[in-house]
Amino acid sequence: MAEPGLYAPSGTYGDATLATAAKGELLTEGLLRMILSDRLAGERIGAIGEEGSRDG
Repeated sequence: MAEPGLYAPSGTYGDATLATAAKGELLTEGLLRMILSDRLAGERIGAIGEEGSRDG
């Protein structure tokens, strides 16, 4: 996690040149599976850090 006040002129953290379409597809599919799994289980999907979310 970035330190408070840290500024990234490019708008990304880390080396964005390592990103590929295949990695993006895997990430998107994984996130979608988690969201759909929660929805099908009847769980409320909260914002990140919100009580009831995976991070809260």
